Amino acid sequence: MQPLTIENFDNSNITLGKCANFPQYGFKKYAIGYKRAETTEDTCFIRLCGLKVANIFEPAADAKSPKYSISFVVEDPKQIQFLDSVQHHFRQMAVDNNEAWFGDDSLTAEDLENEYKPFCKKSDKNGKYYLTVKMSFDNPKDRDPVTLHYYQDIIKYTPIDRATATENQIESEERLVKLNNILTNAKKSKNLVEKLPRGTVVDIFLLLADVKINSTNKFDVQTGIFQRINVKQVAGEVSDENGPRGPSVGMPYDSIDTTMIVMGLSLIHIS
Repeated sequence: MQPLTIENFDNSNITLGKCANFPQYGFKKYAIGYKRAETTEDTCFIRLCGLKVANIFEPAADAKSPKYSISFVVEDPKQIQFLDSVQHHFRQMAVDNNEAWFGDDSLTAEDLENEYKPFCKKSDKNGKYYLTVKMSFDNPKDRDPVTLHYYQDIIKYTPIDRATATENQIESEERLVKLNNILTNAKKSKNLVEKLPRGTVVDIFLLLADVKINSTNKFDVQTGIFQRINVKQVAGEVSDENGPRGPSVGMPYDSIDTTMIVMGLSLIHIS
C-alpha cells in the first residue's frame, strides 16, 4: 500500500468507523480511514518530507502504554497549507456530526472552534509551524513497530598532520570527528532522543488514527507515525537552525559549491 501524498490526498475520501465508547475513561473514539480505489486497505497515512525535529518528550516511567511525543518544524508552505486543510475538514466534520459526537445538534463552527486541539499549529513565539505526533518506540509489545532508516554514512577523510596543520584544518577535522560520532551514536542508541537529535531532518509517514472526543466536548485528531521514519540528515554541533555550515554527511560531491569552501575543509575526502 503506497503512502498518500499532499498532491493526491482528497479530504472527501476520509472515512470514520463506528464509535468506540470508553465511558470509564470519559472519552470516545472514531477510527479514521481513507478510501482507495485500488485496495480495501484504508489506513490513512501521508508522506511528509523535510521536517526538522524540534523536541522529543519521553514517556513517563510508569506509563502503561508508553509513547514519545515528538514535535516537528514544518517549513514547506505547501505542506503547511495541506495540514491546515485537513484540520479544517475535521473541524467541519465536527459541525456536521454535532449530534452524534457531542449530543447537541445546535453547535456551530464558532461554538466548537475552541474545543478542537490542533496537531499542527503556528507558534505565537517564533511564527514557525509545529506538527506534534505520539509514537511508541522499541517496545516489544508493538505489533507494527516504527523503525528508523538512516540515509547518511560516516564521512571518510584523510587525517591531517597536526604538527603542520593550520588552526582551521584542526577545527575542521574536530568537527568531522564530532559529527561522525553523533551519527554513530544515533544509529546504535536505543533512546529516541539520541537517535533523533534536535534539528535532524526527516521524512515521515503521518498517521491519522482516530478522532477522540472527551466528556467535556474537547476533541482532537490522534496522530502517529506509520511504520518508519526516514532520517535524511542527523543534526549535530556542526549545524545550526539555518543548516550545516559545511559539506554534510552523505552529500553528493557534485552538490558541493567549491566557492564556499574555506581553508581547512580541503582535508575532506569524499568517497
